[in-house]
Amino acid sequence: MLPLDNMSAHTDGVTVEFLKQKQIKMIEDPPYSPDLAMCDFWLFFSLKNNLLGRRFQSEEEIVQTATDMTKLVVQTATDVTTLLVQTATDVTKLLVQTAAVVTKLLVQTATDMTKLLVQTAADLIRSCANRC
Repeated sequence: MLPLDNMSAHTDGVTVEFLKQKQIKMIEDPPYSPDLAMCDFWLFFSLKNNLLGRRFQSEEEIVQTATDMTKLVVQTATDVTTLLVQTATDVTKLLVQTAAVVTKLLVQTATDMTKLLVQTAADLIRSCANRC
């Protein structure tokens, strides 16, 4: 079995004829298509690189290896998603806590400024009353 990736050397008539003469079964990648998501290209590339240089005794061994690799990719994606959700939750909690502290500080500052303005206004009124 030989996986092919539509490279011109793989689709050349001489190559195809040689493989037929040697009775080598060809496994072709799907043609490039807008229906394939970018993750499909990444997954195919990843699978191809992990299979590079390996020799298999049967089609079942290839399928089992690819299945195991796909399960690993899915588990990794699940783990990363869980980590991202937890991080987003932690960041949200931190933002809420920070907002509460900032709000408390703003309220205290506004209260202090109001007291200072009232005191200043009272002092001005007394000062004017004493002069008049």
